[in-house]
Amino acid sequence: MSLPSDSIRRKAYIFRSKITHSRFKPTESSHDFSYDILSFLFSINVLESGSLNLWHGFLFGYGGTFGKVLGIRPAAYLQDISSSHSGVVTIREKIVHLLDSRGYDGRRVHDAWMLTMPAYFGFEGINPLTVYYCYDSPTNLWLIIFEIHNTFGERHAHVLELGEDEDKQVFHGFTHQWTIPREFHVSPFNDRKGTYSIAVTVPSHSPASSDEHLSSSLPRILIHLNSDDARTSEGPGSLKLLAMLRPTSAVEMTPRNVLLALSTYPFALFLSFVRILYHARILHYQKRLDVYPRPEPKPATQGWHCSSGRSGTIGWQPEGMMERYARRLVQEFLKRRARELDINIVLIPGDLSQKTLTFHSDNDHVSTLVISYLAPNFFMMLLLTPSTELVLLLGHKTEKLFKVSSEELFDQVFQLPYTSSSEPSYSLTQSLRLRTIPEILLQHPSFPIPRQHVLDADNSSFVIATIICLSAAMELLEKLIFHALKARFIQGQEPWGKWNRALKVLGSDQ
Repeated sequence: MSLPSDSIRRKAYIFRSKITHSRFKPTESSHDFSYDILSFLFSINVLESGSLNLWHGFLFGYGGTFGKVLGIRPAAYLQDISSSHSGVVTIREKIVHLLDSRGYDGRRVHDAWMLTMPAYFGFEGINPLTVYYCYDSPTNLWLIIFEIHNTFGERHAHVLELGEDEDKQVFHGFTHQWTIPREFHVSPFNDRKGTYSIAVTVPSHSPASSDEHLSSSLPRILIHLNSDDARTSEGPGSLKLLAMLRPTSAVEMTPRNVLLALSTYPFALFLSFVRILYHARILHYQKRLDVYPRPEPKPATQGWHCSSGRSGTIGWQPEGMMERYARRLVQEFLKRRARELDINIVLIPGDLSQKTLTFHSDNDHVSTLVISYLAPNFFMMLLLTPSTELVLLLGHKTEKLFKVSSEELFDQVFQLPYTSSSEPSYSLTQSLRLRTIPEILLQHPSFPIPRQHVLDADNSSFVIATIICLSAAMELLEKLIFHALKARFIQGQEPWGKWNRALKVLGSDQ
C-alpha cells in the first residue's frame, strides 16, 4: 500500500550542517576550519520503494545518477556483493550482508535512516561519511553503521551497537559514545595508530514515526582521534584531532525545498575534494606536516585470522590493467605447479570481495602452501622481482604485503634451477628487472638470481618487458612529481624507497 504524500515527505529530510575540524598535535601544526554542507536523511525503505523520486526522478532519483540533478546509486555505498547476487543489489541488501558478515543477524533490520550526500549532476565526489541508523523494530534503534570513504576510493565500516561496549563517560550533549581502534587510512597526515572516540545524538524518532518533525532533535556526530601516547586501560591517549558534524536545520525533502537548498548552496555538493586539497596544502607546506604513504587496508577475511569484529574495510582499490594481467598469469602458473609438484596451493586475499582460490594436486594427503595477500600489487611484485628470495625479503618481511605458511614450499613453487656463470646471460626481461635492484643485493650470496624468471617461460616476453618498463617509469614519474612539487613523505617511507627499506630489514636480520 502506498504511503500518503505527507507521510512520505516526513521520511526524507534536507540538512544544512556545519562541519568542524580541529588539529591539536603536533602543536606547531595545529589547524582548524569549519564550513557549511548539505546532507540528506532518507528512510531506506521509502528510498528504495521509489516514492522519494521527484519530478519523475529528474530532480531526485534512486538507482542511478545519470540525467538527475540529485541521485543515489547503490553501487557507491558499502561492499560490492553483486557477484553473489543476481540482479540489482540494493543498499538494504548491502546493510544486511555487512551485518551478517560482522556476526549480527541482518534480518533484524526493520528500517534505517541513511545520512549522506547524494550525487549532484552525476558527480558523487568523495562523500567522506555516510551514517546508517538501523532499527530492529518500528521504534527501537538497534545499531549505527559508520561508512568512511577516503580519497583513494577505499571504504571502511564501523558497526556500533547501542548498549554494547559503550564508554562509561559520554561527551557533554551526546547520548552514546564508543572508543574503537583506528584501522583505516583516511588522512595522509596521520598514520593508523591510535583510537577513535565516536559520540552521537540519535534522530528524534524512527522512520516509522511519520507524525513527528525531525527538527526537534537533529542527529549530531563528534569524533576524537586519540594518540597512543598516555593511553591506559582507563581511557584513550591525548586528543590529536577533532571532527564534528552538526546539523543546524532540517526541512522535509520536497521539490521546493530541494531547489531552495541548491540555490542557497549551489556548490556545496561539489566542494568536498576541493576543500580537502586546500587544507592539505596548508598542512603540508605551511604547517610542515609530512605525508604518510597509503598503506594497503588491513585484511578483512577469515583466512587472515581476522575476527568478525565491528570494524573492517569493505571497499578496496580496484586492480589495474597490469595487475589484472599479472594475477591471471600467476594463477595459471600456480594451477600448473600444484600438479607438477604434487602440492595444494591456497590463495587467500585480504579483500572481502575477492574469492579464496585453491589449486589442487591430483593426489590426496599432500602438503599445502597457503599464501595470504593483501592486494593485487602482490601479483605485480611476483612478476617484477627477479628471484624468490628477493620477493620474500621485499613483500613478506619488509612491506608485509603477503605471508606464507611455509617459506620452503613457497621457494619450491617459484624457484627455477640456477645456472652457472658460464651459461647464457640473463634473458631480456630478467635483465630489465635487475636494473631496478640495488647492486648490493645482486651481489649478496643469499640472493642468487636465475637467468630466467619463473613466470617468463610460457608467456609473452614483449608484454612482460612492457609491464616492467611501465612500472619503473611510473615509479620514477611519481618521484619526479613529488620533487617538483617539493612535497615530502615521512622520511624512509617513500614509495620508491622500498629496496632501501628492504636493505635495512636485511641488516637487522643479520
